[in-house]
Amino acid sequence: MGEDVKAQVKSSSVTVSGRKQSDADTVEDDDRRYAILAIEEALKSAPEDGRPHPKVGAVIVKDGNLLSQAHRGEKSKSHAEYVALEDKLPDDLVAGATVYTTLEPCTTRKHPKIPCAQRIIDRRVARVVIGMLDPNPDIRGLGDQLLSEAGIEIQLFPRDLGSQVEEINRDFIRVQKQRQTPVGFATLESDPKEFWEQRKRLPETELLRKIWSKPYWHVWIRPTEFKKARFQDVEQCRQFMLSSEVRVQDWFAYPSFSPHTLEVGDQCISGEIEHSSTMVSRAERWSIFRSGQFIHNRSFDEIAQLGDRVHVMEILDMTTAGFELAARMASRGVLTPRAAITFALRGVAGRSLTWPQDLFGDIDAVGRNCWCQDEIIEVERRVTTDELSTRKRALALEVALEIYTKFGWTEPSTEGLENAQNKRFGAG
Repeated sequence: MGEDVKAQVKSSSVTVSGRKQSDADTVEDDDRRYAILAIEEALKSAPEDGRPHPKVGAVIVKDGNLLSQAHRGEKSKSHAEYVALEDKLPDDLVAGATVYTTLEPCTTRKHPKIPCAQRIIDRRVARVVIGMLDPNPDIRGLGDQLLSEAGIEIQLFPRDLGSQVEEINRDFIRVQKQRQTPVGFATLESDPKEFWEQRKRLPETELLRKIWSKPYWHVWIRPTEFKKARFQDVEQCRQFMLSSEVRVQDWFAYPSFSPHTLEVGDQCISGEIEHSSTMVSRAERWSIFRSGQFIHNRSFDEIAQLGDRVHVMEILDMTTAGFELAARMASRGVLTPRAAITFALRGVAGRSLTWPQDLFGDIDAVGRNCWCQDEIIEVERRVTTDELSTRKRALALEVALEIYTKFGWTEPSTEGLENAQNKRFGAG
């Protein structure tokens, strides 16, 4: 495999480094040339231990010029994108460049390391071309999603080169597919590509960019099989949302919107709203497609008394409301036969968890030293429509508990949380 790739690189009629693109060249030709170079770099990857690790190569190109290339392990315990961007180009102007990487950029690293996807966003890269999505179920699709939400163009290697990337990583892929998941968790499944194509066509509004600039929630509800018209038309989508708002006692409905400002598109409807008062500030935007795909971005509640801490009830409210909305979608036949529901918290590294028990916050049910080391927390469930109908509250609490553990809160009062859940959403 290594000799085949090298032969393809050498057979290119144009020098890679320092070349000027001629009129006869196409973008596809350039992508192929640099993708091959990234694969050649990946073949040099050095594992840090005896376990199977992905072979990753990265190439940085700007204005037809090769800026840098690197591979995983080139620098001890460092990812290829880090070496190519930060180790080799720390002071260079990378804004507007294209990154060719054989593996989807990661979205989580052990503190204090910064995930590669975030590094790419911070350096204002314009385009990323990926060899394959990460087969790790904890990461798969998140890099693509995070970069897309930041306005970065995402494309894949040509199909035959993508197959070569999978071939050189077959041991790593096999290990990820064989991973045992705990009881109640889904086995590794890929979401239909049509959902991703729909997501990429959503407009990037000023409010959405504002949400992305802050710590925020990303909730994604969809059926596990794609059908274009699970709602007959967009009017049916609109009527569903008007009749399915989830009420939360003494708080905001889920999702929040003004019926008079709903945006009607060809395949979806969208709503957004920004709230600011002396008590709390928040902003949100959501879209629901005829295909049954619901996408929701919402900034964390900004409450002066809490500072940058995250309230326990904000997490429980979001998971409970999300499952409640999914159950209503399922009752309309929108999520048959199974649903995938993802809750992600973005920008939470260093944030503490809190549950004040009195007006002044002197008594906190969480206690001290419960804070998050990860920049992103993501929890997903894939369930049948029957489970959504009969276990929506329990599922929501399970997800909330899993999120709490990411903050280091491992012994919460389940009974107290159930009581709070019933008080805010009514008896289950």
